[in-house]
Amino acid sequence: MTETTTPAQPGFIERLNGPWHERALWVYLLIVILHWVEHLFQAAQIWILQMPRPEALGALGYAFPWLVKSEVMHFTYALLMFIGLVLLRPGFRGAARAWWTASPGGRPGTSSSRRSPWAAAGTPSEPCRAN
Repeated sequence: MTETTTPAQPGFIERLNGPWHERALWVYLLIVILHWVEHLFQAAQIWILQMPRPEALGALGYAFPWLVKSEVMHFTYALLMFIGLVLLRPGFRGAARAWWTASPGGRPGTSSSRRSPWAAAGTPSEPCRAN
């Protein structure tokens, strides 16, 4: 009787940074754009419609006022952005990786790396290599 070995299926992180990477980046971009649209909507309420600031809740604030008043929305957004930055980083190479790493405020291996999310996440500090 011969034994057949099946190749190991790639895990979620490998797929996220492999075949799913572009789609994941589009989702990440959509979250960023929706957040900015919410801010623009709120700015329009204040500066164009002349609403008092406490009443200018943005688009989501009218349906869910507790989101704006409790800062749950901003905390959730910040958490999603941090998770996205960390999880999507391995899919970048060369200059793209350097820019992605620099985006949260510190590239590993620099003096600002103590404040960097990469340091907090335990991501190894490796130099960026061009392809």
